Amino acid sequence: MVKLIVFIGFLLLNGCGGGGSGGTYNIVDSTVVPGVPVVTRPIVISSPAYDGSQIVVGSPDSVVYSLNVSGSILWQFNTGSSVDSSPAISDDGTIYVGSNDQKLYALNGNGSEKWSFQTNGAVKSSASISKNGNVYVSSEDGFLYSVNAIGTENWKYNLGSASSSSPVVYSTTVVFVGSDNSKVSAISTTGTLLWDFDTTSAVKSSVAMDVDSNIYIGTEDGTVYSLSFSGSQNWSFKAGDSVRGQISIDASGNVVFGSKDGFIYSLSKAGVLNWKQSSNGEVYSTIAIDSNDQLYYGNTSGILETRSQAGAIVKTASIGEKLYSSVKLLNTTGAYIGSYDNKYSFAMDQSLIKSIIPFSDFRNGLKNPGRMDCSTTQDIVASFTRFGLSNWGPDPSGVLESKDNQSFSGIYSPNTLEDYDFEAELYSPDTDDDTIALIVASHRDNSNNFHALIATRGGAKIGGAIGNIYWGLVYIQLDAGDNIVNQAVIVNSEATLADGLGSWSNFSGGTRIRLTRRKNIITAETSLKTNTSFSNYVNLATINFDLTSDANTTRFVGPQSIGFAAHSQANARFRRININGVAACKSI
Repeated sequence: MVKLIVFIGFLLLNGCGGGGSGGTYNIVDSTVVPGVPVVTRPIVISSPAYDGSQIVVGSPDSVVYSLNVSGSILWQFNTGSSVDSSPAISDDGTIYVGSNDQKLYALNGNGSEKWSFQTNGAVKSSASISKNGNVYVSSEDGFLYSVNAIGTENWKYNLGSASSSSPVVYSTTVVFVGSDNSKVSAISTTGTLLWDFDTTSAVKSSVAMDVDSNIYIGTEDGTVYSLSFSGSQNWSFKAGDSVRGQISIDASGNVVFGSKDGFIYSLSKAGVLNWKQSSNGEVYSTIAIDSNDQLYYGNTSGILETRSQAGAIVKTASIGEKLYSSVKLLNTTGAYIGSYDNKYSFAMDQSLIKSIIPFSDFRNGLKNPGRMDCSTTQDIVASFTRFGLSNWGPDPSGVLESKDNQSFSGIYSPNTLEDYDFEAELYSPDTDDDTIALIVASHRDNSNNFHALIATRGGAKIGGAIGNIYWGLVYIQLDAGDNIVNQAVIVNSEATLADGLGSWSNFSGGTRIRLTRRKNIITAETSLKTNTSFSNYVNLATINFDLTSDANTTRFVGPQSIGFAAHSQANARFRRININGVAACKSI
């Protein structure tokens, strides 16, 4: 019988640290369902997708299964052959999954079939879903297909050879895919080739991207490549054998992956080896990374391992069967993985997991495998609302820019939030020394007055710097004509910075601001103007503020718009934007 097993385990107190040989996970529960004879010993390759209510996974017994988080089967859907593809779940709940019967299936959330799309080869790749609802999938017939939401072909692109690489679509503009003819291709979402990059061997893994739009891919001969967004090579690194999992990227920008050679590798963003550690088994899965930069993966020795960012073992679990599937981290119930002999899957408590690191994900974080769920700066400009007297748009390199700032102006989001993480790098090539800021909270009142709380950085304390400070929180009120009618310094924390003053053009690296809001509590952090690394925020400069503590800011209690602003600073620019783990990507 094929077994579909869910284990639920919890972290042991003796193994919660980050070093030593670590601890183990406890197995708590299991469920068995019918299937094909064990003697066939099929391999579960499909990795789970999760939409908040169900876990969906394919199986070599030709069935797509839906489970609840306790492991009970909710429904099952029969295809005509083995399902190696990992399901993808769209925002409207549609489940897309490929089968070796040469079809891409679209299923309703209850497991009933909406439609199927016929290719001429096995569909081992996972579908990638664009923001506009188009679905992209590659086939072993050698084509990349674009299919609309009702199952009609938009176009197909001839890759020149079989492809089991899962395409990755970013925004609504570019699809990245690998193929067995040793190429990585960037194809526009209209079906035209943008560029090809020739690798040294077949590409079965999927593209990953970091916050600076660098692209990473592994190949069958073990070469890992870093490419620019336009397809030129940054560097390459040679592992001992094939790299099939998608490259993962931790919060510090380190590049992490496993290899068939049995090692886990960590490289710097520049491609320099940080460390490699033996896993005592071949590693085919994508490495999942939690918010504490711990790494999760399985190997062909049947061991699930958790390592620290530095490579030390934190926890292990012996499943007793080979692990090819990737770990799926859930924010609440734990982690799920498939194994050899169709044991699928087990969960372990992940009380430390708060979020998944952006762009480390293909089969381990998003409910939609393969979608680079990012907004281009064009998307931001198009969807955010402008206020003030300046024009805003993307500059030629794709970063967000105020074009001709004359007063206090900016753009704010169409959606309102009261729990968020918001981060961006601020800079300007202009010789002025005025204000560049992130909007903590904003709204227009019934009289069309605009109210904003901003975290502001000034080139200096004089001139047009809002509140005459160069780091702090300031309340701004504009009238219906967007003229400043009121401003008040809420927090002045400039004295905590050993920071340079003067023209923004003197600080080509700019500075960073990170905002965290949890209901009424605001945390604002900044880096020095000479150091914009993600990890180099100035501890003494951290601002913690309760919106209910000041009469000017109680108006911002509840969900508010966030955004970008500048005062009298032409060419104020924002790059490496990250909102709730979703980065703003450059245009191609």
